[in-house]
Amino acid sequence: MDVQGRQILRHARTGDLAPQIGDIVRRVATGASLPLAAAVGYYLGCLMGFALRFPSSGISFFWPPNAILTTALLIIPSTRWPLLLAMTFVAHAIAHLQDGIPVGALSIQYVGNALQALLAAWSIRRFGGVPNFADLRRITVFVVGACLLAPAIASVVPASVYVTLGWAPDFLEAWRARAVSNTVATLTLVPSLLILWWSYLHKPAVRPVRVAEFVLLLLGLVVAERAAAFTGRADLFALSMTLYAMMPVLLWATVRFGGAGLSFALTATVLIISNAAAHMSPVVGGVPADAIVGVQLLLTANAVPLLLLAGLLEQTRIEHHMLVDLEDKTRTSEQALRETQHRYSLAMGVGVVGVWDFDVTAGTVHVEGTLRAALGFKDGDIRNTFDEWKAVIYEADRDEVLGRLAALVDGRTQTMEAEFRLTRKDGSLRWVVVRAGVTGMTDGKATRVTGTYADITERKESTRALRQANDRLVRVGRIAVIGEVTASIAHELSQPLAAITTNVTACLRLLDSGPAGEVREGLNDVLHDSRRASEILERTQRLFGPHSTQRTTVNMNVVVREVVKFATPRLREFHVRLLEVLDPELPDVFADAVQMQQVLFNLVVNGTDAMNSVVGPQRHMRLTTRRGKKHVVVSVRDSGTGLDPVHTTRVFEPFYTTKPGGSGLGLAISRSIVQSHGGALWAVSNHDRGSTFRFKIPIGHPSPE
Repeated sequence: MDVQGRQILRHARTGDLAPQIGDIVRRVATGASLPLAAAVGYYLGCLMGFALRFPSSGISFFWPPNAILTTALLIIPSTRWPLLLAMTFVAHAIAHLQDGIPVGALSIQYVGNALQALLAAWSIRRFGGVPNFADLRRITVFVVGACLLAPAIASVVPASVYVTLGWAPDFLEAWRARAVSNTVATLTLVPSLLILWWSYLHKPAVRPVRVAEFVLLLLGLVVAERAAAFTGRADLFALSMTLYAMMPVLLWATVRFGGAGLSFALTATVLIISNAAAHMSPVVGGVPADAIVGVQLLLTANAVPLLLLAGLLEQTRIEHHMLVDLEDKTRTSEQALRETQHRYSLAMGVGVVGVWDFDVTAGTVHVEGTLRAALGFKDGDIRNTFDEWKAVIYEADRDEVLGRLAALVDGRTQTMEAEFRLTRKDGSLRWVVVRAGVTGMTDGKATRVTGTYADITERKESTRALRQANDRLVRVGRIAVIGEVTASIAHELSQPLAAITTNVTACLRLLDSGPAGEVREGLNDVLHDSRRASEILERTQRLFGPHSTQRTTVNMNVVVREVVKFATPRLREFHVRLLEVLDPELPDVFADAVQMQQVLFNLVVNGTDAMNSVVGPQRHMRLTTRRGKKHVVVSVRDSGTGLDPVHTTRVFEPFYTTKPGGSGLGLAISRSIVQSHGGALWAVSNHDRGSTFRFKIPIGHPSPE
């Protein structure tokens, strides 16, 4: 599949297919298809020009091909110009060979046509840009460069050909007739073609009422021509009368429809006049071409000021609309500013929030809002000086706050943000958060700092209460799993206790008849087994006993080994084969070691229970540690019954459990512990069987709050 096909599929998935198709259509249109369409239009324009030639010469009253080529050069990228010129030359040759014109002559004619179009396109792009007929400057460049200079310069060589072929009596007459004919075509047809192209690309909204009015306008041109035809004359006077009869309609198009409407009206006018000229009888005492050139000049003389007037009117309309929009935006901004000020006043009155301003040079601090009242002070108790506000900052936080402010003033930081405590008048403390930036500079030094403040005492209290509640929840979780591990602890303790009993009994018998050495060896065994039992009880107390969170640097490999000691009796009881895959270069993390043990132990217990229905030899568990980019990752993989896709997320919900008799708290508490350490806990289903639970903890020591 090619690149465009992949783009279409991608945008179809995102629901954004229409703009992509439009973009591809535009790219294709500017490739080979648009030059081909221009060549076809050029060919049809040649046929139209042949049909509108002067009765007594080979020069056309209206020659569309040059205007079509000029338009194509304006809308096609310059990299495609050679292809465009080659295609239009072929169209030019076919049309002129059909009319019986020799190859040499038609080649020279095409050079003149192409030179005019290139000069016109270059002057427009160089001095004004492609005209939108709503800008007076661009319209002026179009009229002078494309409509007057380009036809005049490019008609020199073809005029010589006309004289050679006998189409005109002398060079000056041929040059004038061709230049004026091409001026009329460019002046009227290029704007119409450009507007049609823009309408195809942008598809502007069209109101039916406006369409009906423009159709009525075109009918007005036809009616004016028919009314002038009632004179019964077919000479220069009749053409002039027809043109002057159409002027009110053209003025209507100028005022109501701007440059776009005027260009179509002018094209219709030229077609009507040229059709009449093609059937006009010879003028008495002169050459028809001379008379028709006069009509062309008259048409040009009227069309140019109308086009300039249309541009001026359209530019005025646009500026008026921009001014109206600016006024609307200004009113909207003023209303928004008033609403913002109102909301700010409400916020200042309801909560302890506000703005403060520090004049570094004068050493004054202005604080707006209710901060003084929240601290229990009256307006005169704290003056607007830096020293008095500095004294309100709690002593333990003062150095840090002043250090951050100094860094902001010195330019070492761009912004300042700090959470600290303020001392109330009665000695109690309030927490605030402050954000600020430099708003005044002199000679590269900060002279004014402006910022905001907000009271966050309640938020701090809520955070502290939430942390305490989380600690209580963790203890509840430890209690919840005590029942699951009690049997394993009892099984593990039974071995040293039984050994103690046996050794004590043996020592009692040896005291009666045995040697002292054997008694001492037995007592040593008793001592060893009793210490072993004490260690088991101590580990259990550390894991399940109440304690406050104490985060230190911890190596997760050590945590894994400690948990394996707890879990070994249970793993033996369930006949689970354990494999440890530990990264020997695992970095330390900053965490509570006991909480990490609790999380890992809970995952091991859950994995063991998940393999309860699996045949003994197939019960495998693997504990893995590895280093990630920013985290240490610990995995517990089992070969149990696995997880349903629905359960992979729900198993972490409180009180949701998939095993009979489960509390539904173990995994929820484990995830809470991991998240409180800045990590994450998740579960995935294995490809073969069973599931894997993983959690990650950030590497290194976090920055203090």
